[in-house]
Amino acid sequence: MKLDFAIWPEGETRREFLVTANELHLASDTCIFPNPVAVSVTVQKSEDQVVAAGDAKTVATATCVRCLEEFALTVDEPFRAVVRVAPPKEVTPDTGDDEFYLVPASEPVWDLSDVVRQMILL
Repeated sequence: MKLDFAIWPEGETRREFLVTANELHLASDTCIFPNPVAVSVTVQKSEDQVVAAGDAKTVATATCVRCLEEFALTVDEPFRAVVRVAPPKEVTPDTGDDEFYLVPASEPVWDLSDVVRQMILL
């Protein structure tokens, strides 16, 4: 689910993705993710800044810790991120804000997968 901001149009664009749990590297001790994850994202691009907002939906299988019965767990998690394209020397892996990312202008591609994975596992 890579977003290439070098070719991304200015203004608002909506994209849909359907990815497997394996593609997102979803692993949990308490849930199994047998279904694909549907991701909808609206991207608002303005010059060197992008705001990405959307949601990730899937159905997981979990086991009750009391009775050990399996049950379906609906996951519908919203996410929001601000991404700024910056000179490579300004890019750091940790911006101090879980919703703010920097990508180098030399390679202005941002992978949405990590944000989606974190939202689902939380």
